[in-house]
Amino acid sequence: MGARTRTERVPGARAAVAVGGLLAGLLGAVGAGPAAADAASLTQTYQCVFPLLEEEPLTVRISAEIPDEVEVGRSTGRLEITSDATVGADAAEGLRTVGATTLEGVATAGVTIRTPGGELPIRLDNAIGRTAVPEPAEDFGVRAEGWAPALYFHEPGEVRIDVDSLLLTMTPRDAHGDRTSLDTFEAVCTLDPADQDRTLHTLRVTPR
Repeated sequence: MGARTRTERVPGARAAVAVGGLLAGLLGAVGAGPAAADAASLTQTYQCVFPLLEEEPLTVRISAEIPDEVEVGRSTGRLEITSDATVGADAAEGLRTVGATTLEGVATAGVTIRTPGGELPIRLDNAIGRTAVPEPAEDFGVRAEGWAPALYFHEPGEVRIDVDSLLLTMTPRDAHGDRTSLDTFEAVCTLDPADQDRTLHTLRVTPR
């Protein structure tokens, strides 16, 4: 069906950032303390491929505290991120079919930070706490929480933070807390429509 299963333990929340020459070229050295953060939000719609199902719609609202403006060499501070998703009733019914009463895992967002000096792709993992699967099946909410590392910029100009993709790594469990026959699976989610807004936030980097 397009979803891949795997048996390793679901990891906790973490943020993985590409490092090396690209990171050094786009982001500057540690400078002054963090800038004051402001609320940013973005709502996107995806089609996700779950086991036992064809594509299922998923609506995600991403919220983060990100400054509107930061000086060259000054930290943005660690960026707290929350994602609230609405999962469709068909997915709930499919999970209930295999005996799942709860769902937990990780939502991995593919993010591109577009700076005056170039683009920096990163992957951000947000932990999905144990969530009840409704019975009877109906649309239900899933919350993921995590953080992105502090960023520093060495060149003034506009910086755009875009959310480009989503991967769900999920573990359904039965009423006893045991894994179901689905074990841990991955659901690849594709933006639908593809040309929708991807920009979570735009900030200005000002000269010192």
